[in-house]
Amino acid sequence: MVLDRSTSGLVSLTEEDCTEMSWIESVLYFAGFSTDESLDVLLDRTPLTRLYFKAKSDYVKEPIPVFGLEGIWRMFNEDEGPEMILSSYGGKMDEIEETTIPFPHIKGNLYKI
Repeated sequence: MVLDRSTSGLVSLTEEDCTEMSWIESVLYFAGFSTDESLDVLLDRTPLTRLYFKAKSDYVKEPIPVFGLEGIWRMFNEDEGPEMILSSYGGKMDEIEETTIPFPHIKGNLYKI
């Protein structure tokens, strides 16, 4: 994994803080399983917990400024802090024409937050 050093130093992010994984490994991870777990566990549709949550997402077109990231990091350090998932739409996704697949949110968006 390549860490962009031009901005990562501003938020004290190191390569040890990151885990590179495939999409299907991330499905296991966010479902609460080990990424080494067999994919067959995803076929069991029985809920593991009675955890309910409400989520909100938005599309980001411009990088979050440093002061915004500092505020986010403060919230994460609080007890019972929030969770945040950043889904990148850059890189290879940016090369796909928006008419190629039925997903109009690719062009112009850096990621979903």
